[in-house]
Amino acid sequence: MIDFKVNPIFENRSYINGIDEAFLPIFISKTLQTYKKLFLVLKNDKQLNAVENLISISNPKCKILSFPAWDTSPYDKSSPNVTLSGQRISTLTVLTKNDFSNEELIVLTTFNGIFIKTAPLLFYKNLQINIAVSQTISVLKLRDQIFNMGYSKVNTVRENNEFSIRGDIVDIFNSGSQKPFRIYINNDVVENISYFDSLTQRNIAHSSKIKSVSLNAASEILLLDENIQIFKKNYSKFFDIDIKNDEIYSKIISGQRLSGIENYLGLFFENELSNIFDFINFNKTLCDIRVLFFETNINHVNKRYDELNTLYQKRIDENSNVLLPQKNYLTPNEFKEYSKKRKFIFINHLQKNDSLDFNSKRINLPKSNSLNKSALEYLLQFIVNELKKKKSLIFCSSDKEKLLNYKKYFESSLIDEKSNIIHDNYYNLLNSNIKNKLVFCDINIGNSFQFNDYVFINENDYSKSNFKPKKPKIKKAENFLKDLNTLKTNDYVAHIDHGIGIYKSLEIINISNNDHDCLKIEYSGGDKLFVPVENINLLSKIGDGTEIRILDKLGSSQWLIKKNKIKNKIDDLAHKLINTAAKRRVQNEVTVYEPKNYSDFINNFPHVLTDDQETAIDDTLKDIYSNK
Repeated sequence: MIDFKVNPIFENRSYINGIDEAFLPIFISKTLQTYKKLFLVLKNDKQLNAVENLISISNPKCKILSFPAWDTSPYDKSSPNVTLSGQRISTLTVLTKNDFSNEELIVLTTFNGIFIKTAPLLFYKNLQINIAVSQTISVLKLRDQIFNMGYSKVNTVRENNEFSIRGDIVDIFNSGSQKPFRIYINNDVVENISYFDSLTQRNIAHSSKIKSVSLNAASEILLLDENIQIFKKNYSKFFDIDIKNDEIYSKIISGQRLSGIENYLGLFFENELSNIFDFINFNKTLCDIRVLFFETNINHVNKRYDELNTLYQKRIDENSNVLLPQKNYLTPNEFKEYSKKRKFIFINHLQKNDSLDFNSKRINLPKSNSLNKSALEYLLQFIVNELKKKKSLIFCSSDKEKLLNYKKYFESSLIDEKSNIIHDNYYNLLNSNIKNKLVFCDINIGNSFQFNDYVFINENDYSKSNFKPKKPKIKKAENFLKDLNTLKTNDYVAHIDHGIGIYKSLEIINISNNDHDCLKIEYSGGDKLFVPVENINLLSKIGDGTEIRILDKLGSSQWLIKKNKIKNKIDDLAHKLINTAAKRRVQNEVTVYEPKNYSDFINNFPHVLTDDQETAIDDTLKDIYSNK
């Protein structure tokens, strides 16, 4: 068991030192066992996701609430991702309404996340729809409630904040949720609730036992008549209104949701905006929650606020109507006030001789500097030396197959220590006796580090230092632009649900007072389908206008029949591959290891590999090292 005392560590303390970033999840896991409720402010969303993943494994009974930052810069003219906004709304709603008296809880957010102010606390207290099986509610009443919460009515629900109605069936993609749910209503009574796949539109198996669901607001800005009236009044207080030339004002008062409308959040409410700390202070069951900041302090707060003022001034220089930073963002004085109420604790990696709370520190793995000895052999020698010092080593990799191959190698090389080489999961690692052992654990840690008699080896540190990095892959956003630009009028495309059609043009369609860029696809008989550009992943280009292809007809079953035939052929091929793999598995294993000079060959290779070459090499190495 990786154990240490945390009982006295928070008493009358403002700083805790010696917490390496990779050690942080272990520190938090153990701290939760003592203090039960934590509020942790991390550096960025990448670290938030990593900590959230590990805490969900090490503390399976702990409720985790995530509160990410927006993915846009302050005063940006574009709106944040609806999924991120939904996560924030979901967390704030839960903090307002739930009782955490008997729960282990951790709230995870980021430094940028706490800076963004939220809708007033009262907004969240009064806005949530609870729907339960056997509840009496009409479809029309439910439709009006959903619409008033900011959801957009569509024909087919595929993304967050959308809903559709087909007779007595209501599909809703809840704000901040990972999957949509479907409500079956019969004679104004909810008969059943189940989750469904947004791509196939089919119900997810074993999800029909849902007893109730809670529907959150789709946005903090609801363009209802009363809210628009408040906006008009507040806008006139801060800015001179020029109805003819002020496009922002004119469109908002007409009920249009503009990109970047979040910059005017404070103008839609009579009360001042809130901060997530207000929600923590409001919930009486969180009176004993400990607030921790990782690698940040008041100096970072001051610097961030200076950056906000710079961005504000830049927008003012562009003659834009924008609110002062204190209207939308946390100020240093507000931060100090919250700190007094909650006694913030700042943790960092610094190793201070006069105050060494935890001795966790990053380590560098040995590198190959010899033609006669491979990097893996250097790593083996490092492990042998640490085991002789009676230390426990934890070798970490998120690739399970690679991890088992490493385990086989070390077992064959450390015959005398074979009984002390084990494979275990992260939960057991933190809660069982692993003294003087070599443990292989399938998790991803940020870097190799040492804590007391434990040495954590990050496989990525070894592979990055001894293997040439791969050519970076194109981002999804760039792929999207490439796909759109390669489409030409009269090109043939295949829609995943509707089959083969002809791409005609890119058109702007107004839906619920919102403009959407849509691809116009024409099918047999002149039927037309408009596909939003954000759903371009549902289309595949299959030919240009010079070819002749038979078009499918919208609503016909022919496309489904074609897909099923291809699916059956794929199934047959898969069975053949599985049988081949099974035959190979029962054959005698021939153990193959990396050549001694392989890492040097990689490091000195003068060319950049293409994606296809990388894939071929990776597949070959996996095939060889799998001993199959």
